[in-house]
Formats: sequence, structure tokens, C-alpha cells
Amino acid sequence: AGNEISRGAAAAQAAFALPSCSSPGSPQRSSPVLRTMGKSKKSGGQGFQQLNLDASLLKGVLAMYGQPTPVQRAVLPPALEGRDVACMARTGAGKTAAFLIPLLQKVATSFD
Repeated sequence: AGNEISRGAAAAQAAFALPSCSSPGSPQRSSPVLRTMGKSKKSGGQGFQQLNLDASLLKGVLAMYGQPTPVQRAVLPPALEGRDVACMARTGAGKTAAFLIPLLQKVATSFD
């Protein structure tokens, strides 16, 4: 099973042409590896308040996170624009929330 996982990770790395993130025994990467398609209208480095999130979603996000993690700052603006984003970062870097926040925003605004 370990070899299958390694081959899968290598295939993903090759498909997205991204350098690998840290692995056990290697130095930790301080910033996420991010690749987006096209040019973003918004720049990274924003707080959650500047992302124009639905009010109830923003309230929930702020209850869980004070400020966006580096992954979230990099991923959220293009993801909220509906652009494809590929990101590799260490465990606990905020990737799941960076995926879910745009999804929940889409759901929240689809009922307006």
C-alpha cells in the first residue's frame, strides 16, 4: 500500500508540475505550493472580511479562525472566483477550509 501511495503522490506532482511538499525527515515548507489557471482579479493576503462572504458564513468562519492561514490567503480569492486551484501544503495548513469555504459560499448565495 505504501508504494501505491508514493506512486499516486508522484503522479499528482507530475500532473500539476508542482514541487513536493515536506515529507517525514525533510525540511518543512513554510508556504504552500499553489497553482491556479489564468489571472486572478483579487490578490492574496486578505482577511476573511475582505472576501465578500455571506454574512452567516463569515460569522462561522470567524468563530473558527481569527485570520486566514497562508494556504487560505492564497487559495480563497481565486477559488471564490470559480477558478481551478491546485495546492499542496503540510497537514494542518488549512487546505480543507480553503476547499469548503468557497463551496459553502456558493451554496449560501444560490438561495438568494
